[in-house]
Amino acid sequence: MYSLNLASISQGDDMSLSRKLVFIISFITIFIVISSISVAEYFTFKQMESNVIKEAEVNLQAKKVLVSDSITDYFDSIQNQITVKAFDVTTVEAAQAFKKGFNKYPVTDSTSLANFYEQDFKTSFNTNCIN
Repeated sequence: MYSLNLASISQGDDMSLSRKLVFIISFITIFIVISSISVAEYFTFKQMESNVIKEAEVNLQAKKVLVSDSITDYFDSIQNQITVKAFDVTTVEAAQAFKKGFNKYPVTDSTSLANFYEQDFKTSFNTNCIN
């Protein structure tokens, strides 16, 4: 009977050893699977982050080009308007009349220029604006 007890203890130890091995192997397998998934997710996340940053940069470059073109078009439009206005007959006539009137008064002192604006120019301006 004593030998039976030793045999049963020996079998019990073998069972618990095999269970321990299964547990350890299962734990290692689960750890490897979880580690592999974590590493794959990390690299996927980094790749996605890199793609989002590149896409944002491309979008900003496109917006920069559009805004730059819009600003250039705006200034070109203003330049064209100024050019058209500069060659307009009324603008040319007004500039010539102003130059003629301005040259009538010698600019030796500021009072003669002030007199021109207060007397001749003001009278002519008020007459032309009312009509």
